[in-house]
Amino acid sequence: MATETPPSTTTSDKVDEVLETSPSEESRPSNDIVYPSAWRQAAIVTGLLLGIFLAGLDVSIISTAIPAITNEFNSLSEAGWYGSAFFLAYAAFQSLWGKAYKYFDTKYVFLASMAVFEIGCLIGGVSPNSAALIVGRVIQGGGAAGILLGCYSIPNFISPPERVPAIIGMIGTIFSIASVIGPVIGGVFTSGVGWRWCFYVNLPIGGVPIIFIILFFKTPPQSKMSSKATAKEIALSFDPLGIILFVGALISYVLAATWGGTEKAWNSSTVIGLLIGWIVLTILFVINELWQGERALVVARVMKMRDMWVNCIYLFFFYGPYFAIVYNLPSYFQAISGLSPRDSGIRTIPIIGATSVFSFVASLAIGKYGKYTLFEIVGAAISAIAGGLIYTLDIDTSLDKQVGYQILLGLGIGMVVQIPPIVAGVVNTNADKAVGLAAVLVTQFYSASLTITASSAITNNLLIQKVPIYAPNITSAEVLAIGPYDLEARFSGDTLHGIRRAYIDGLRGAWAFSVALWGVAFLCAFLSKWPGHMNPPVEEAEAKSDGEKERVILPEAA
Repeated sequence: MATETPPSTTTSDKVDEVLETSPSEESRPSNDIVYPSAWRQAAIVTGLLLGIFLAGLDVSIISTAIPAITNEFNSLSEAGWYGSAFFLAYAAFQSLWGKAYKYFDTKYVFLASMAVFEIGCLIGGVSPNSAALIVGRVIQGGGAAGILLGCYSIPNFISPPERVPAIIGMIGTIFSIASVIGPVIGGVFTSGVGWRWCFYVNLPIGGVPIIFIILFFKTPPQSKMSSKATAKEIALSFDPLGIILFVGALISYVLAATWGGTEKAWNSSTVIGLLIGWIVLTILFVINELWQGERALVVARVMKMRDMWVNCIYLFFFYGPYFAIVYNLPSYFQAISGLSPRDSGIRTIPIIGATSVFSFVASLAIGKYGKYTLFEIVGAAISAIAGGLIYTLDIDTSLDKQVGYQILLGLGIGMVVQIPPIVAGVVNTNADKAVGLAAVLVTQFYSASLTITASSAITNNLLIQKVPIYAPNITSAEVLAIGPYDLEARFSGDTLHGIRRAYIDGLRGAWAFSVALWGVAFLCAFLSKWPGHMNPPVEEAEAKSDGEKERVILPEAA
């Protein structure tokens, strides 16, 4: 791990000097950074928090509603797409929205992402069949990608740099809370007014951030590019070939992992062909990104910074296992403890609270400390230990251990989960902030898509192998068709016990996979500079020799 030499004058020192001289907005030169007043900042942040709440909620709200949906549409074979379609779109459209934030007015791009998300929610809510629901989930995910990127980008333009980590910490905390309480809310809706309200609930709530951003946020000059691009250049910058290759690769992987060992043998020509297609399309995507240069979905120039490429590699191995466990812990509580979808979601509240609290505290600490490497090392180590403890969960594990292990995992995750977005927002220039954040968020949700799909495949394949051993009176297909919920109503005695043993083995396979990935993340943390100073780039400095305090001046269009 390399040692980083801290600058002689810290960013916070410069910011403090700027703040000491605070003329009115009208008297400031046009090329000075002018932040909104405190009450406008509060209104804008409130709108962002509501927006990120919706984007996080729909990550998982549908998970406890899937059995009811498949029952209504008779679509058990398509159930995996209800979750993966959202994550696929989340990952695929991050860079597209990043380019939109770079070339167009930040305010109107954010409003457009909210509109796309709301349209997806409406389609999902009124969907007459499974195909329409999947389309709605894709549109939802595409809009949520823009919301998430906007929520992480806008704070950099409404508040001084030393206060941005606190705002991003709040945003990350709300996202964590929303994504983990999603199953609880989804279970409540499904058991009460119906699963369609998992979509309808977003419509009225989504109107609030739209109104707040329209009324209170004005795109600042420093968020815009200094040179105007032509319409052709802008169109080509969205890299349509890259989008096709990226989406094609993800679809090939999801289909192979979903079918492998369940509907088709792993050595079947279809599964092998899909896996080869995933690898080939991924290689072509990387080549295309290098060839496209500034037009690429993930701009290689931004990734040349050590802070960026190390954090993206770290995030790739760290983030996916977290969401994989968030998705499969309710299955443990339903299959092993016999809880309902609603109650299994409630049982995950310890990880909700711990991740949310420690995420916010860590964001404040990083903002104050100004260095991040130690947090990543310790966070990955704690997560791996907590994952190992979760691996020991069994049929008769006590409630206090279930709660304690989740809290420990929440500590490890919370220490780290906000670091890559914070770093990307600090180390990139104003014009590149959205592009840098997009690279981080693409990595984040690509990791989630791969890991959730792989964990599900591991669990299902081990379940298929173990059911004939532990419960020879039934077939694996019967168990897969029924799912983890309500096993006690269908089976009893030794058969029920055997099915639960099979579920434990299947889940442990997925948990072992998560622990291994966190171990790799721990090693990747040592690639970072030590101690990991977050140094903002110098846009343009103007030194004054007449005794005035130094000001950091940005060009009007960065």
